Amino acid sequence: MLRSREPGVTIGQIARDFGVHLMTLEKGLWLAGVEHGVKPGQTRSADCVVRMLSLVREL
Repeated sequence: MLRSREPGVTIGQIARDFGVHLMTLEKGLWLAGVEHGVKPGQTRSADCVVRMLSLVREL
């Protein structure tokens, strides 16, 4: 819905329509982009592995 919005409709308007804060919607979009390989960053599964390895290292 967000990517196929009509011209002139802002992300802020869509956030209000869904009842979420603008930054919450933007973060969700960014995370989705990372997970789909569209944006640079560490995926959730890679992040979990890094955290697990750091916990194991502490033992």
